[in-house]
Amino acid sequence: MKKFLLCGVDPGLHHGAIAFYNFETKALDSVFDIPTQVKKNGKREIDTFHLTQLIDMRASHVLLAVIEEVHAMPEQGVSSTFTFGYATGIVTGAIAGFNIPAIRTPAAVWKMVMGLTSDKNYSRKVAAQMFPTHAERFTRKKD
Repeated sequence: MKKFLLCGVDPGLHHGAIAFYNFETKALDSVFDIPTQVKKNGKREIDTFHLTQLIDMRASHVLLAVIEEVHAMPEQGVSSTFTFGYATGIVTGAIAGFNIPAIRTPAAVWKMVMGLTSDKNYSRKVAAQMFPTHAERFTRKKD
């Protein structure tokens, strides 16, 4: 059976994730942390090879990607802001490279559509209830 997937992306380097929702089964197809690797200088960066593998395995089935729109936060330093923006660019570029149509939306908008608030614990609880076969993926605060 052909899958019709929606790809949702939180593009953060340390707390980012990518999920694929199946329209046919109305179930979460898969969810992954954004793959990262440690470089020689000890800093983390997105593992572009593994990221593109995750997307490639599903790309032909993805109808749309929704990427959380991010912006600099007042308490973030310049280096952190650059790293966050760079990670967002890598994820956006990887999705575009597979010719997947994408839109960016602020967290407040997609959360409102889903009936969520800014309370991350509540969001994780709802996600675990909606997708019980993936409930273990929503146990961490960053999920």
